Order: sequence, then structure tokens, then C-alpha cells
Amino acid sequence: MQAYKKQIGDIFPRNKLLEIPFYQRAYVWGKTEWERILEDLKGMCERDEEYFLGSVILKDTTVKGANEEGFAGKFVVVDGQQRLTTLLVMMRVIAILNDDIDTFENFFITKNKKKDFVAPSMRHNHKDRPAFERILALTELEDIEGETGVIGAYNYFKESIDEETAELMDLSEMTELMAFVMITVDDGEDEQQIFDTINSLGVRLTTAELLKNYFFSSEDIDLYKANWEAVFEADGETRAYWDQEITTGRFKRSLIDIFFDSLLQILVEDSEIEVTADDKKAYEKVEKLFQSYRNFIEIRHYRSKQYVLDSIKPFATWFKATFNPDACDSVVGKEPGTDRINVVIFGLQNSTLIPYILYLRSCMPNDEETFSKMLGILESFIMRRIVCRETTKNYNRFFNGLIREDIDTPDKLVGKLAAKEDVTTAYPDDDALKASFHEEHRLTSLQARGILYLLETAMWPEGSSTTMLGFKPYSLEHLMPKKWRNHWGRLGNKEAEEQRDRTLLTLGNLAVIPQKLNGSISDSAWKSKKAGTKRTKGLTLCAGGLPSMVEPLASDVWNEDLISERADLLLGYATIVWHVDIPDVPVVVEPDNSETVLYFCTGNESDPSGYLSSGGFTVQAGSRISRRIVPSLEAHHPWSAEDREELIANGTIVDGVFQKDHEFESPTRAADVIIGRPTNVQEAWSTKDGKQLKEQ
Repeated sequence: MQAYKKQIGDIFPRNKLLEIPFYQRAYVWGKTEWERILEDLKGMCERDEEYFLGSVILKDTTVKGANEEGFAGKFVVVDGQQRLTTLLVMMRVIAILNDDIDTFENFFITKNKKKDFVAPSMRHNHKDRPAFERILALTELEDIEGETGVIGAYNYFKESIDEETAELMDLSEMTELMAFVMITVDDGEDEQQIFDTINSLGVRLTTAELLKNYFFSSEDIDLYKANWEAVFEADGETRAYWDQEITTGRFKRSLIDIFFDSLLQILVEDSEIEVTADDKKAYEKVEKLFQSYRNFIEIRHYRSKQYVLDSIKPFATWFKATFNPDACDSVVGKEPGTDRINVVIFGLQNSTLIPYILYLRSCMPNDEETFSKMLGILESFIMRRIVCRETTKNYNRFFNGLIREDIDTPDKLVGKLAAKEDVTTAYPDDDALKASFHEEHRLTSLQARGILYLLETAMWPEGSSTTMLGFKPYSLEHLMPKKWRNHWGRLGNKEAEEQRDRTLLTLGNLAVIPQKLNGSISDSAWKSKKAGTKRTKGLTLCAGGLPSMVEPLASDVWNEDLISERADLLLGYATIVWHVDIPDVPVVVEPDNSETVLYFCTGNESDPSGYLSSGGFTVQAGSRISRRIVPSLEAHHPWSAEDREELIANGTIVDGVFQKDHEFESPTRAADVIIGRPTNVQEAWSTKDGKQLKEQ
């Protein structure tokens, strides 16, 4: 990377083409930006002082003897297209008004008399190119109609620049006074990272925009229209769908970026290819998604660019038919289906489900009955774990593992849940559910709302003349308020009051209501809270009709005993709505040791054994791990260090010994955890006769 202070003439070197990537986002500047740059450049000319216009990032793609006809080389514009486009349109208008077209064309038009070649020195993307080239070819100002941003810029400058202003803004003087920092990057450098670092307050290019430029060139118009435009940009409604942003963990991401992340995870887990565990871990990093695609295709050669391109259209079609963030605004049904799972995903922020559900949809695109049954199992799994305050830490690994193992039927999924391979992804039984409904909750308001909303909708009476609203407008209400001491009377002793404080935080004391109660009503005594006032609604109007609120609203009192009874009622709902027949004693198929090859690994103080299994590599119970880890494990394989900590925390490893068989996703991952340092792929494991695993 090189950076220099340059004038605009240096940005447009003679006979070199500046190309805005053919499928980069369109020109988007508007009146606010046009007004500012015009006033700034007028001030520059009035003061006769140099004016700094920021940085321009160019990528040199010149290939000796193989450049565009008429040009001696080519630079791709990584950053700066909005400013450069605006300047050229403005300066063309000034050139026409000043009858100074020769000066303009000397800087910004490439001419080759021998080849009878004339063309703008900057080529715009496919959407803006016709309008941009038409404007740069004008010799007289004329009215141009159209909705593109480039035409809007031209019409603004045509109306805003009069002859006096044009005379002040002489092109020769302007080109001497406008200054830039020109940054050039070579073909091997990561121009996106450079762009983000320098332009951190700007609009980041999305993964979709980077992939669009990666998959298509200016010669691929028909391919682009069939495989991208028709899928993602067919009309305004389609673009709005893919552009909408949702919260995923700490980030907000567009739906199209989430789609490409999901597609990559499905491709990575394809059993036909053997993606290494380290590569899988690297491909999970959402902030490096574009780089992951390039590595997957170009560096590791797991799949061809054409294979990935052919996968986009069918998977995008299934994605759009399945996932809908707006489901949180609509009424959901009583039975399992896409409407309810969309509330779980988008309303309760469980986007880690998306890749696996997309995989399921691809397995059964026309079998709605089986698909809905699978969604019901997943809803039950997620919601039970939310009720029981279980961790979500291993969800990515768990759901990606379901793809890898081809868990594509209800029986297979139930069998996987019954296996209880890891407590961090275990299916909570009814006993765990019962305890959680009566315990002081440590749920977020969002989680509690989701639990109650999905239970109420599922238990809504058949044939009712009313329906619940969508999830989004509902708020959470404590039936007995946290400030109960103000209007509910004091209890006899401190212990009883502390017990009440704990009880009112259980699910039995919570309700979802479509309209938040006024503060004075929310904290009032039970009778007043139900009735409200002439001006403000009470619980009877706001919560009437909810199945779980029929008995509370009919009662003249509300106390700890009734809270417990309602918790039991909600528990009953949950065991019906989120019911999956999980066998009490899961059927475990033991490996046939007559055919299974055992491998051993020695290092430091460890002495483990294991075998290749369907999901990766299984370490046997009784295997011992090294008691210490070297710093390089956390530095270079942090995921393995995390595995080790989790296995110790969940009781799989006690006093350095595996208490049960445990399956890792790869032999390398298993060896890392056991030896306590980064290992050399599969060489750590060998048979008793010394034959290394990689030789098998």
C-alpha cells in the first residue's frame, strides 16, 4: 500500500481507466452532499486556497499487454466513487457554461487517435453508466429526465450554477487547488480492510456487494441478471426484504449477509468435502465472511466458484420463503410452523437456528408437514432451554453439527436430543421445566415476553371471536408490582417480605399485555389495577381474553399462593406446547470394537484413546488429559482452550479424566484439548503398532 498527496489530475493519469466495480452499489449522494461540495469549492476558488477532499483508494489491476482497448492500464475505485462522480458531473456543467470543454476532456476523457477511440477515463457501474456517460458527452446543457442519482446531481448543478459562479470556478484553477490523499493497493492486499480502517465512519460495503463484484464482471451481464438481479434485486419489495437489518448477538446485520453466512455454513458441512476443523472455525467469523468465501473457493479449493454460484438461487429462494422478520408484527398460529419459529429467531434473537433450518428446507422443499414437525421440535428445544436459563454458547457448533450429520428427519433429531451428548445443548425435561417456572427468574424481559406470548397463542381457545396481536407490541407486566409495599400492605416480618420479593419475580406473576399500563395503575392495589380508571385502562381491559389470565382476573385477591397456582398452569401449558417424546433412556449404539480401530495419543501427562466416529472423533471414557496447557494453545487455537474449559465445567472431565465418551468434531480438536497445546493435524493419534491416523 502506498499513500501520496495528489491533485485530481494525478487521480486520473493519462490513458489509464478508473473503473467503479461493475456491480458496486449505485451512486447515492443527494442534495445535502451536492450543496455542501458546491459551497466548499466556491469558497476554495474565492480564497484561492488549497482544499482537501479526503482519500481515494485505488487498486492497480493493470496487466501488461492485456488491458482494456484504448487504455494503457486500469485502476479499480475501492473508495471515492461518490466524490469523483459528483466532481466530474459538476465540472462538466461548469465546462459547458464556460465554453471550456477542451480543459475538461484533457483531464477526464481518454482519446486514442490511432485507434479512433474516445471514452471517459472513469467507467461507472452497470446501473449508473448510461446516465454518467451521457452527461460527460454533453456539449450543451439540456433537460434530462430520470430517477438515478447521477441525473439528479446533473440537474441540481445545472440549476444551481449560474454563469457568474461558473466563471469563478475556472476548471484550470480548480484542478490545481483540489487535493486528495491517493492510496494505491496491490492485487494481493485486502482493500476492504484498508477501506474500513480509513473510512470507519462511512458506510461499510456489505458482504453481498463484495460477493457480487467477486462473482460477476462486466462481461457476465446475462449471468448476473439470472443469478443475482432476479433473486436479490428484482423489484423494490425484494430489495427491501434483503436489505432489512436484524440484531444478531452484538451486531446488526442485513438479511442478505445472514443468508450468505448460512449458505457458507451449509457448504462447509457438506459430507462430500472434508473441511478441516481449523477452517470451519475460521469460516464462523461473520466479520470475515467475504474473505471466508474467497478462501473456501480460491485458496482451499473446497468448491468451485461456479458451484457456489449455482447454489445461491435455490437456497435464496428457500430462505425468502421461510424467514420473515415481520412475523413479529403478525398473528401467529397455534401449531408449529414458520410463523412461530420466526418469532423465536427474530423476536427472541436466536439467529443461530437459521443455517440448520435453511438446510432442512433444502432437504424437504415441498414436505410442509414434516418441515413443520421439525420446526416444532426446534421451538420446543429452544424455548425449554430459555425457560431453564440454559446457555446458548455452543449453539453454532451444535446446529452446524446437525447439518454435518444429516439430521434431516424428526426421528433423527429426537434421537440426537435424546443422546444428551453435551450438557450445554441438552434438552431440559419436565422436572427441570417445573423447577424453572417456580424459581425467581433471571430472564431478560424479552425472553419472558417470548415464553408467555408463545404459550398464550398456542393455548388460545378454538373458535374465539378475538385473536392475539403480533409479538412486537406486547409488554411485560408484573401482576403483583415490585413496589407492592406502597399499596398492598406490609407483611408481618422481614422474612415473609423477602419471600414475596422473590415470588413476584417468578413466571407465575408475569403477563404479556398489548398496551403498557400507566405507572400509577401498574403500582396500585389489585382491585384498582384490574379495574383501571375512567381515563386509564386496567388489567381487565388489557389482559382480558388471555388464557392464563382468566382465573387471576376473576379473583378478588392476588397473593403468593395464587402466583404459584398460575405458575403450575403455565407449566401445564408448556408441557403440552413444547412436548417432544424424548426417550428416558436413549438408545446408544456402541462401536463394534472388532471393526473399530482404536487410536492412542501420548503427550505430557496424557494417556487417551479414541476412534473415528460419524461426527468426528470420539475420546473414550477413562482417557486422561495433560494437567497444564501451554500459552500457544490459547493464542493459536483459542477454540480448543474453550472446549477444555467447558468439558471441565460441565463435568465431562473430572480430575483430569473423561467420565464418559465424548465426540469432538475432529481428531485435531481432541488432541489439542488432551495434550494442552496446538497439535499437528492428525499426526498426534496412532494405533498400537505405531501407524498414524493420517495414513489410514
